[in-house]
Amino acid sequence: MKQIYCEECSCSIDSKDDLIIASRFFIPVAYHRACYAEVLKGLKTFFVDNVPINGAAATLTSFFSVIIWALFMLTSMEYKILWTILFLTLPIYRLLAWYLFERHVPDEKSEEFINKM
Repeated sequence: MKQIYCEECSCSIDSKDDLIIASRFFIPVAYHRACYAEVLKGLKTFFVDNVPINGAAATLTSFFSVIIWALFMLTSMEYKILWTILFLTLPIYRLLAWYLFERHVPDEKSEEFINKM
């Protein structure tokens, strides 16, 4: 597996529980949980988004925006491109964060299962 490194301290991130993916100028970057807290306290707050991309809030928002997008596609005849861009930007961004970072970091539960075998 590919190693994922923290943007702040440059150490490898070894578990999904410690991984925080944030947005910096629309580019997803990986942080340790502690490093992300330090970044939010510092001056970099202007450049780093306060809501993690891989958090529960972003995942739920992505899910609901896909549902709303589907409803608009079924009912609306006008501005389909606008609705698609508006409602699918966050879910695509969430999938990009998973593809770039989360799939490479092992889950602690899966490691426990493998070690028991």
